[in-house]
Amino acid sequence: TLIQLIKTHEGERFKAYEDSEGHLTVGYGHKVKSGDKDMNGYPLLYKNQPISKEQADRWFQEDLQKSIRQASSIPGFDQMSGNRQMAMIDLTFNMGFGWTTKFPNAYKLIKAGAASIIPEQKNNLWEWASNELAYKDGRNKSDGHSDWWQQTKTRAPKIVKMVKDG
Repeated sequence: TLIQLIKTHEGERFKAYEDSEGHLTVGYGHKVKSGDKDMNGYPLLYKNQPISKEQADRWFQEDLQKSIRQASSIPGFDQMSGNRQMAMIDLTFNMGFGWTTKFPNAYKLIKAGAASIIPEQKNNLWEWASNELAYKDGRNKSDGHSDWWQQTKTRAPKIVKMVKDG
């Protein structure tokens, strides 16, 4: 399911930590916002501050609903397979809806793939979109992969496969 997919990719942490970009994060990949409090009622400001499972679950549901709303605004989302819809939601949960501007070519190809009615063309567009996610901006990296791929080594291959294969 979508919930299992994202929770597996995010992991479960009940103490605040810094994500790969230095943002204070907690629970299931919840980026700490102003006003968020730890389990003792103190503002979440530092690594290792504890939260409860209930807080983590509540923030996860809020973040997930936001990601679903944002991802479902992608033109053609309703025409995508269930796996591709889950991939779009996972990408949005992981990187925020800003992923569409970080990967503009992938985003264009995804919209075109969703709109295409010619099977061979549709398959090509999805394959090209998946390659953009995997390799965009990675041409100078030792393994050729994108920053996102390198930061999310277990998540990225699965999401790229879901985009490619539906």
